[in-house]
Amino acid sequence: MSKGFIVKNVTIIVLGVVIIMSSVLFVGVSYSKEQLTASSKSIITSAWIASFSNVKTVRQQNILDEDIIKYFKYFLDQKVIDNVSLQSIINNDFKVENNEISVEVISKMEANLIDSFNDEFSKYLKNLGLSEVELVPIINDEKRKEIKEEIENSKTDIIVNKEPEFKIIMGEEIKSKKITEIKDIIGEENNVTVEAYIFGIEEFVSNKSNFKILTLKISDKTDSILAKIFTREDDEFNKYKAGLKEGKWYAFRGYVKNDTFAKDLVFNVRDIEEIPSKDDEFVDDAEVKRVELHAHTMMSQMDGVTKFDLDKHTSELVSNAIKFGYKGVAITDHGGCQAFPICYEIIKNYNKGKPKEEHFKGIYGTELTLVDDSADITFRAKDDDLRSTTYVVFDTETTGFNAGGKDQMIEIGAVKIASGEIIDRFDEFINPGRPLPQKIVDLTCITDDDLAGADNEANVTKRFLEWAEGLPMVAHNAKFDMSFVDGDKRTYI
Repeated sequence: MSKGFIVKNVTIIVLGVVIIMSSVLFVGVSYSKEQLTASSKSIITSAWIASFSNVKTVRQQNILDEDIIKYFKYFLDQKVIDNVSLQSIINNDFKVENNEISVEVISKMEANLIDSFNDEFSKYLKNLGLSEVELVPIINDEKRKEIKEEIENSKTDIIVNKEPEFKIIMGEEIKSKKITEIKDIIGEENNVTVEAYIFGIEEFVSNKSNFKILTLKISDKTDSILAKIFTREDDEFNKYKAGLKEGKWYAFRGYVKNDTFAKDLVFNVRDIEEIPSKDDEFVDDAEVKRVELHAHTMMSQMDGVTKFDLDKHTSELVSNAIKFGYKGVAITDHGGCQAFPICYEIIKNYNKGKPKEEHFKGIYGTELTLVDDSADITFRAKDDDLRSTTYVVFDTETTGFNAGGKDQMIEIGAVKIASGEIIDRFDEFINPGRPLPQKIVDLTCITDDDLAGADNEANVTKRFLEWAEGLPMVAHNAKFDMSFVDGDKRTYI
């Protein structure tokens, strides 16, 4: 703004004041005091308005584009405090034309921000006595690309201080390069370092010595050994428990000693450090995955090797099938379905929130043995047709399971059957000559009172065999029942 612009304003203001004072002196002769006051107020107000209207006109005529840009930059400076991103706009190019300020920006976000300032900037100019000017953001795509390329080219690696990937669980860092395989530990030895994974953890707290003991079952896949940690401090004990997990690999350093409690060589641990897993990671890279329709969990007795944990609700069979990208798996354990609930739970949780075509399918079945062909079901077999032959169906109750020892029969019950009809019955108690064990009373519901007047085993067995007349004999558990009958035949007949 020029000095001449200021002088003109001052001249106009002084001139306005002189006119006002002259008007007051001129009218003061003919009016009363009250009338003079009211009239003078009106004249003064009109004169001030007129004089400042002239000021505004002069300002508007003398304002330059450069001045408008300076006002806008000052306005932006105030806004930078709350919007740091505006800092990059202040040094950009601005143009004033037809009551518009063109503002160069490099993004849609900056353009929206400039648009949002239009009303506030117009009010700011109005307070300065200037006419409104519209802010028009213009996105410079070329400049945006240049800045993006500059950023990409100037990228540097950022080093972030973080915790080490593998922690020291106990003692000091293990720097020993000599690693002993567990299979080579054959006696007591000092300063031994092994690398192994944990497959079992047991806790023991001694009430006498206040010692707390963690017993680790560890293996390096060449052999296994027990490793023990001793401490009296609760904090240390809890720290070790929290840091040691089944299935993870660790470096152990300590000494091997013959343990009087375990009666074996035990690795006494001084230092433990996490190490990377040495397990081979299996990857199924087949383009078309198989679906196994016959698979066992560890719920198949002596016929399942995939891990299954009822407490932790884990099934290695299902989890690995999902991990390898299979679409489903059939769980067909021997003679049972105990694995079904946990497998179903794992599959349900995996499928939750996924589209149907990505679902993993559980197929539930079981492998049943209808006839155990490994067991003998006939003894001294004949080719007789039971439909046309009379035969004996019998059962025994005994004092226990040891036919060749102290146990004996306490009842024989039998029926003769011919053409599908019962034609005769045999039922006698046997007095064993001693009180019955309570578990036998509970199982058979036969008491000592029932046997008090009964005959002995020798006589009852003889009468039963005479009654059976050498006919074919059928029993529910024939091997067990015949062991007692044959034993009595050898003893008494």
